Amino acid sequence: MREFLSHRPPIRVFCLILLALLPFQETQAQSQPGSRSAEPSRETTLPLYRRYPPQRVVVGEVGDDYMLTRAELEQMAATELTGDLDPTTDDSFILDEIARRKSRAEEKALHQWAVLKTITLRAKMEGLQVTDSEIDQRLRDIQQEMTFERTQTGPSKALVIDEATLRREMRDALLVDRFILRVIQQRFTDQDLETRYRQFPGRYTQPEQMHAWQIVRAIPLSTGEDEKKDLRAEFYKNVFKPLEKKGGTNFEEIAREESSSPVARKSGGDLGWIDRYSNLPPQVLEALIKLKPGEISRIVETPERTVRSEGGTSGLGLITGQGGSRRLETRLPGSFHILRVTEHRPAQGETFDEYARKRVIDDLILEYKAAMGDYMMKTAPFSVKMNATGLRLTDQSRTN
Repeated sequence: MREFLSHRPPIRVFCLILLALLPFQETQAQSQPGSRSAEPSRETTLPLYRRYPPQRVVVGEVGDDYMLTRAELEQMAATELTGDLDPTTDDSFILDEIARRKSRAEEKALHQWAVLKTITLRAKMEGLQVTDSEIDQRLRDIQQEMTFERTQTGPSKALVIDEATLRREMRDALLVDRFILRVIQQRFTDQDLETRYRQFPGRYTQPEQMHAWQIVRAIPLSTGEDEKKDLRAEFYKNVFKPLEKKGGTNFEEIAREESSSPVARKSGGDLGWIDRYSNLPPQVLEALIKLKPGEISRIVETPERTVRSEGGTSGLGLITGQGGSRRLETRLPGSFHILRVTEHRPAQGETFDEYARKRVIDDLILEYKAAMGDYMMKTAPFSVKMNATGLRLTDQSRTN
């Protein structure tokens, strides 16, 4: 069974798990108009989350093992909301729509949390286990998934989560996969898996991959051509020449010292495994495809570019739009790159090989996770409670 779990499912599954229980810093309630007081309001008909600080209000319980607070739920739901409506407006219609969207996002996030924790608890009750080495490997896989984009744009807003919580959530995520995998193994034969593979040609294939590395130096925005030539010459003299002199054997060392990206410095320039469809600047991708294992590229330049996102609210950029629409335009700097390829991996899944088999199973795990959640909660041998407005307070016993 362990061989199936060695192949990582899509990263979005783990992002959901990690966001589900991010720690919150408890803040002392302030005696200001509109703030939620630590003491109950006189209007006792208001729901709990209106009368108490959100970190005190329990909105979800799964057995005796898992509890979710209103504060945690609010942060989970925030990841589902877009910024196309202005919350500072005086327009009551818009404010009502924002409230409706927020409520729907909260209900969805609460349901997803309850499903995942219900399956996790069922897995534990049936004796399924996950080893520390499996957690370590999955964490390494996830970190590698996001490496390149961070080296291009710099570190994004970090999810503040302590290591113990991270490992606990990852263990639960792997337990969910293991439980569903067992269900799939009971219901699907190898012939069934191959039939599904042939129903979706191309879906379960992986083109040839290469293990890529880079040294990256950002070009300040609005740099003139003459100044850019000087920067390129300096990069060639101080970075490329020392690298070329040693045949690239000191690549990681120079990447840690000379890259402008904090992520590239920390990883030694490791971009992980990429293929011809990877989300890289075309100049970088074209240069990497031409390299043989052990070779380093000449200096590759990527130009400044604008990234647009509808309804975006994160990052640094200019908000534009008409008629109430919002579009975030983020200007990213150009950069100089020196690239290296250390290894090639042949294409996989072009026939129903072991890689294709694992991909089909990963697909089924995702489908079953979505489809069997309500059934699992209804048939669980323990209680599953959900109420986005509040079940009880954290310091009250579970009597309701």
